[in-house]
Amino acid sequence: MKKSNLFPESSIVEETGSDLDRRKFFQSALAGAVGGAALLSRPLKSAATLRPIPPGIKIAVQMPGAPVADLADEDLQLVQQLGTEYVTIWTDASNATYENFSRMKQKVESFGLKVWNIGNLSVHNMEEVTLNLPGRDQKVEEYKAYLRNISRAGIYYTTYAHMGNGIWSTKPETTRGGAKARAFNFDVADTG
Repeated sequence: MKKSNLFPESSIVEETGSDLDRRKFFQSALAGAVGGAALLSRPLKSAATLRPIPPGIKIAVQMPGAPVADLADEDLQLVQQLGTEYVTIWTDASNATYENFSRMKQKVESFGLKVWNIGNLSVHNMEEVTLNLPGRDQKVEEYKAYLRNISRAGIYYTTYAHMGNGIWSTKPETTRGGAKARAFNFDVADTG
């Protein structure tokens, strides 16, 4: 059997000061790699648990929100009939509680659907935060409480708009298929 020149024994002795032959050297290296992999495969106690989200685009139907009674059975049935799996619900500060988020989620799930997002209009597009205005710290605390509540209710995605001076739009316009949609038409926009 011809010896490889890739790792001659002499270089191991010279480099490490050890008289390991190639076989023992590679056995030690392999044992170290396996041991390291075993250590790294154990979850860290302080690491957050990531919840799997299936890959791909999520198409959701936007639902009316708070209170939970506003989630009409007929609306949820329509979402089922459309074949859409997810819903997005909007609410406000007065209904941004863990209890309300949990009730809305349970109602949606009772129809075999999933809540993708419950948005809170009170902490969406906050000019106090984006423009560093008075009341900023209170809005940040309100947003943190909102995040804690939706997370506790098992909803791990939300949305936020960062426009410091509002969402610009003019009156809704008719679009493809006769649907009404938000629009911005500079020619009819108010100036000022």
